[in-house]
Amino acid sequence: MPAAGRDPAKEFLQRRIPSAQFFDLEHVRDKATDLPHMLPSASDFSDAVGRMGVTNEDAVVVYDSVGMFSAARCWWMFRVFGHHNVAVLDGGLPKWMRERRPIESGPPAQPQAKKFHAVLDPSLYRSYEDVVRNIETKSEQVVDARAYERFLGSAPEPRPGL
Repeated sequence: MPAAGRDPAKEFLQRRIPSAQFFDLEHVRDKATDLPHMLPSASDFSDAVGRMGVTNEDAVVVYDSVGMFSAARCWWMFRVFGHHNVAVLDGGLPKWMRERRPIESGPPAQPQAKKFHAVLDPSLYRSYEDVVRNIETKSEQVVDARAYERFLGSAPEPRPGL
């Protein structure tokens, strides 16, 4: 999140829900492209999630430090790689803290690496080619989730070069 002027790893070390592990969207991505946050391979996702101590049998709850910024992306990545027992924490860390629930800081305990087997579900994402084809076929509704000003083109792209 360099464009947002934030350091999620530093924020995680400052305060987090006890026993949480850091899911780094800057590193759990397709490293073969210079485009940000592209979906990693199933193998890379498996390795990253397994190093966090997550197995295919685990329930996973994701949250972020601003309430709803990157948690949905993390949730979707688990889903697209076949893990359906995943939820987004309502209100994220801000609501958790407002409710005076426990938090911790400092380096987290390092979990024992586990085996996670990701299987890509192609029904949950669309490629560039799929979207171009849909412009002609109009078989799917496309929803643009950017801010309205960015949708109109009246606000600049916050990430240089995109």
